[in-house]
Amino acid sequence: MGSVARDIRAGTGVVCGLRVDGTANCWGPNEVSWIAASPLGINLTQISAAGSLACGLETSGQAVCWGNQIDGSLEPPQGNFTQISVGAHGWDDPFACALESGGTPVCSGDNTYGESDAPDDTFTEIAAGTSGFACGLKAGGQAVCWGDNTYGEADAPDDTFTQISAGYEFACGIETGGQASCWGDGITAQAPPDDSFTQISAGYNVACGLEADGQAVCWGDNTFGESDPPDDTFTQITAGTDAPCGIEGDGRVVCWGNLDTLN
Repeated sequence: MGSVARDIRAGTGVVCGLRVDGTANCWGPNEVSWIAASPLGINLTQISAAGSLACGLETSGQAVCWGNQIDGSLEPPQGNFTQISVGAHGWDDPFACALESGGTPVCSGDNTYGESDAPDDTFTEIAAGTSGFACGLKAGGQAVCWGDNTYGEADAPDDTFTQISAGYEFACGIETGGQASCWGDGITAQAPPDDSFTQISAGYNVACGLEADGQAVCWGDNTFGESDPPDDTFTQITAGTDAPCGIEGDGRVVCWGNLDTLN
């Protein structure tokens, strides 16, 4: 895409990245042109987007959100946080979950399926999905999910993970040995390859992982070529909606698949 970023997250029809100076840059179709009006003059350490909402963490740890004010979604979680993740249940039903410094989850926004009712646990990582559910990773590596469970996406397996990612009606994690494991919708991205990964991202109908050498591997739907990543080396990857994106070593953002969803 020509952009330079140090952090990137793809949501439902939108991609948001952080420039080297910490300012936000979001792009997508005209329907989400308002989301590209990211806050000016604010330096962020992390960014996340889904549905009609984007959020980031300021250097102070406070959350800032922008986008469509549905169900109070522009009222970000209050506190000082180390991580934030934006989810949704449809275009106009976003929510956000963030982790306090001690690992306590705080969620706000849509709560139709209990996705904003985080459990009384402490986590090292949190991941909000785009079908009304979220997952957290405990210090011991156990995954806990809550919210919509129509397809079993909130029934995390009894495995030990080093990373998790929540997508649309399914979630994936990296087991301690590096193998990918996915659960939820049996039609969507449920057969990860027998590779070893250092990073994973669950999207709409596709999931992608990064191998130790930075090579991207994607699986699931391939209608638009979204499961055929370029032979590049990446430092980060995000699956998104039909158009995964990755950050190359020089910070350039490269996307593939249905690029019309990002124009």
